Amino acid sequence: MCKREILMIGGDDRQYYMAQHLRKSGFTVWVYGTVFEDKRENNNYLRTKSEVFAVMERESVQVVLPVPVTVDGKTVKGSGGEIYLEEICPHMKEKDILYGGNLPEPLRCDCEMKQGQCRDFMKSERVALLNAVATAEGSIAEACTLGKSQLTGSNCLVLGYGRCGEVLADKLKQFGGNVTVMERKKILRARAGVHGHQACDFEMEKVKPGVYAYIFNTVPALVIDEAFLQKCSEDTVIIDIASAPGGVDYQAAQRLKITAKLCPGLPGKYAPKTAGEILANVIIENEKELS
Repeated sequence: MCKREILMIGGDDRQYYMAQHLRKSGFTVWVYGTVFEDKRENNNYLRTKSEVFAVMERESVQVVLPVPVTVDGKTVKGSGGEIYLEEICPHMKEKDILYGGNLPEPLRCDCEMKQGQCRDFMKSERVALLNAVATAEGSIAEACTLGKSQLTGSNCLVLGYGRCGEVLADKLKQFGGNVTVMERKKILRARAGVHGHQACDFEMEKVKPGVYAYIFNTVPALVIDEAFLQKCSEDTVIIDIASAPGGVDYQAAQRLKITAKLCPGLPGKYAPKTAGEILANVIIENEKELS
């Protein structure tokens, strides 16, 4: 297998461990970004934008952007605001590969116009499934930090029973929580029942949120509104792991003094080494397919 050079721009601790794993697998890895500034363990740390773009001009370089690629819609996350999205594709060449998480559509289009290829980490079924474990563990850690009650013996409500919801519900049960799953799809409610959870449809008017010490939302739509929040106990903790802006009316939660927290990027926060290695393996497997 002919291993091409890899240029990693920006990111967080996931990208640091990702670079480490790729180097151990025999790749030459160039890095640029704030997360690497205190970890200059080799001569492949790039200090300026011009150095970054010079590496991009080399033959057969794979460009790896973070997860997510951007938080402000303009610059690459973790690049110190130095690298703009619009600066990436002009330096790419035909058949170059661009990796990243939640790749913005304009960036994807620009890459394809240069006849390059895009690989969105977040569209990988394998990545999504493996990340669900770290997300579930991080959700529980956030709940334990904010909550007043131990999970064992507590009533827990999980909204949505997709990948993350399923893993989360199972782990809550392992902690001894009394888990109820709210899910629209009959087949998924049946699956939740098979796993030993109580399951109900999204009939919000029939739900009694005040009986739950912990509520976890995975649905990327406003499902926890003011009417729902008014029925919560003052000690209820809501952990929202849906994609931004989440599924909670946060202004209403603040007014009602209900603890609710949107928790993006939990794998990067609680399991950066594992998450980074998962992403690195996507590149390694893709390289095997290309060879």
